[in-house]
Amino acid sequence: CVGVEQLEKTLEKDPHKKDKYLWPYDHEEVGDMSREACEAIQLTVKELGYNRYKFIVQVQMGENNGQAIRTVSRCLWAPESDVSVSSSVAKGRMFAMGTVFCLYHE
Repeated sequence: CVGVEQLEKTLEKDPHKKDKYLWPYDHEEVGDMSREACEAIQLTVKELGYNRYKFIVQVQMGENNGQAIRTVSRCLWAPESDVSVSSSVAKGRMFAMGTVFCLYHE
């Protein structure tokens, strides 16, 4: 799935966090990590060469405490040409969810 590798790489990027189960949650660091993952996913999607599509990339990251999270989005949608792709990754005390909305544009 597009984006899974980018989410995993972002969660594993800090070499000081060798023990993934001891990662402290830092809301300032997660903001930077989310932006990095979002940019990496966006670049990967653009490289696929779908020039007639506009892309919206969303990434959410947070502390993994076994809780549930639900995300809802609404927009004008053409089901015959528009598509979305979502993926999630959990590593130790962190989780990441990424969604790419692909909107056809003439």
